[in-house]
Order: sequence, then C-alpha cells, then structure tokens
Amino acid sequence: MEKAQAIAIAEDMLQRVSTLVLATIGENGFPSARTMRKNAMNKSLETIYFTTQTGSRKTKELAKNNKVSVHYYESGEKGHTCVFLEGEAQVTRDKSVREKLWTERSLRVYPEGVDDPRYTVIIVKPQKLRLAMGKDSFEFSL
Repeated sequence: MEKAQAIAIAEDMLQRVSTLVLATIGENGFPSARTMRKNAMNKSLETIYFTTQTGSRKTKELAKNNKVSVHYYESGEKGHTCVFLEGEAQVTRDKSVREKLWTERSLRVYPEGVDDPRYTVIIVKPQKLRLAMGKDSFEFSL
C-alpha cells in the first residue's frame, strides 16, 4: 500500500468515528490510555485536537513526557481496520485555539464559556502512522 492511500483511509475513518483513544506515559512509566470524544476540527492526520480539564492527569503526564499515541478503529464485513498514530502533544490554553474548538455542547463541561479556566486543549502532531487492515499492516512516517 502506498503512503498516500494509507493516509486517505485513516483520514476517511477519522471522519466517521466518534471516539479516539489517547495514550500518554503515566507517572509510573507505563502507558495511560483513555477514550476521548473526537473533536469536529479533527479532519486530517496533520493535527489531532482534544479538549480536557486544566490540571487533569493527562496534562500533568504531558508536562513530564509529551510522547503520545492515538488509536481508533472500525469493524466491517472484512474485519477490523485500525489506525495507530504516534507523535508529540502540546497542552495549550491559547484563546484562538479554544475558540476554534468551542461548541455549544462545551457549555455542559465548561459553564463559564470559552474563557472557563478549566478549559484546556491538547494538540497532537502525529509523526508515525500504522494502519492495520485484517491480517495486513502498513507503517509510514508522517
């Protein structure tokens, strides 16, 4: 499989899935994975966005080690298709980023609006893609 085809498959799936798994390196040195709601801004593999509570365990782990993985998958008639991304993350409270990601649904978690001090964004820049389709697996640098 060509790199462009693998990226197209992964980005197409990204549009359809509703949740992603974000894994950080925990304080004990082991992976710490959690399911995260996909953000509408996640349209390409270039940048993946997550919103989180300021001071959450994720943000504390990322302050110590910014290496992450992101995983999502689909099941179909021909089996599972899985996307694994590896990269680095940045935690930000940049207002312009928070405004881009803000939705009315965000008010449920952040009642003070886009300026809520608990509203923080994690920006992931993937560097590696692994696409597993049935028995086949393909890896590419991004």
